[in-house]
Amino acid sequence: MTAADLRRAAKAAKQLFAAGAVEDPWVRSHARLEQPIEVMAPGGSRAAWFIPVLAEQSLVGYLLLDPALQFIKWSSFQRRPGSLERCPKANAWIDPERVVAIARQAARADTRFGTPTLSYDGVLDRIAWRVPATGPDGKTSTIFVAGEFAYAAR
Repeated sequence: MTAADLRRAAKAAKQLFAAGAVEDPWVRSHARLEQPIEVMAPGGSRAAWFIPVLAEQSLVGYLLLDPALQFIKWSSFQRRPGSLERCPKANAWIDPERVVAIARQAARADTRFGTPTLSYDGVLDRIAWRVPATGPDGKTSTIFVAGEFAYAAR
C-alpha cells in the first residue's frame, strides 16, 4: 500500500459520504471519516478498503470499498438513527495496539503476537483483525479480533 493508494481511498470515501452513501442525516452531520484501512485477503492481496466513521470516540459504522474503490456497502453499529448508544469504542476497531491487547484475552499468557492485519474470517462480511500468534512451543496460530471479541481461528 502506498500513500497515493490511501489518498485515493480517502477521496473516494469522502465523495461517497457526501453523495449520501450513509443514509442517516445525523451521521452525515455529526460524524467524520477516519483514515482508510486495507482489508487483506488471507492470501495477502487487497480485498477491500475499510473506512471507519466516528462520532466522538465511537465507531458509528464503516464504508467498505472494493479494491477498485467502488462502493460495496455502508454498515452501521447504531441501534437507532441519531444515537451512539451501544456503538463500539473506535480504538477496538482501528488501533492495532488495542487489537493485540484484545487478542491476548484469547491466548495463553506466554504467547507472542505479530502485527495485526485487517482481514476477514471466511467471507468479507465477517471483517476482523487477523493476529498471528506463536506459542512457547513455536506453534503458530491465528486469533481473530472483531471489536472487543477475540477468538482462535479454526
